[in-house]
Amino acid sequence: MSEPLLALRNVEAYYGPILAVQGISLDIREAGIVTLLGANGAGKSTVLKAISGIVEPQKGTMVFAGRDLRGLEPDAVVGLGLLHVPEGREVFPFLTVRENLLLGAYRHRDRDRAQADLDRMYRYFPVLRERLDQAALNLSGGEQQMLAIARALMARPQLLLLDEPSLGLSPRLVGEIFAIIRRINADAGTTILVVEQNAHKALEIADYGYVLENGRIVMEGAAQYLADRPDIREFYLGMRDHGARGAHRWKRKKLWR
Repeated sequence: MSEPLLALRNVEAYYGPILAVQGISLDIREAGIVTLLGANGAGKSTVLKAISGIVEPQKGTMVFAGRDLRGLEPDAVVGLGLLHVPEGREVFPFLTVRENLLLGAYRHRDRDRAQADLDRMYRYFPVLRERLDQAALNLSGGEQQMLAIARALMARPQLLLLDEPSLGLSPRLVGEIFAIIRRINADAGTTILVVEQNAHKALEIADYGYVLENGRIVMEGAAQYLADRPDIREFYLGMRDHGARGAHRWKRKKLWR
């Protein structure tokens, strides 16, 4: 089996004074979709912030495409081809949709390439073409989420980190966002790590998943394996199976791909 695109080993990281990530190890393989599941406060967002250089881990190793990520500033991480779309749709509110998108391509000075990427974004997100000259603050929540993802894709990332892309969206828009995520992966082979509380949608599109609890990975396996487990179905999918008990008292288990 080839080396993973991203490998974390025994990573510990604090969020403020709290030890939010406690010795986690995970692999992200090229061209796949991996989901990291967990309740609020489980440490999911801190994992992404550690990978992207926003939070400095105290222990462990993080290797992306053969490069050590420890100690790198966020802009250097972006330069390696690793893009983070944080929770909260952090677009530039007073810039237009087009200006936001072009900022995603600021490292590339090829105008033809930038235009080709803009056209690709309009195919993924047709509503953005319709809103091209509108300020981002006038977009709906769902449109801002689409813009945030599209801006990251303008940099042609090798690995895309998505933090709660469905947060605050209607069920219809959630379905649209996840369909687009799957299409991005299928069309361009973009590797994706998605943090989600909507476990049902995340497991529908993912190849592999990890379950995080209190900063520790307590279970991992193929997405279908996780979706079929009674404890996952009850605790994360809201589907109670007869006889399912102790949904959150796991020892770490794995089903290899």
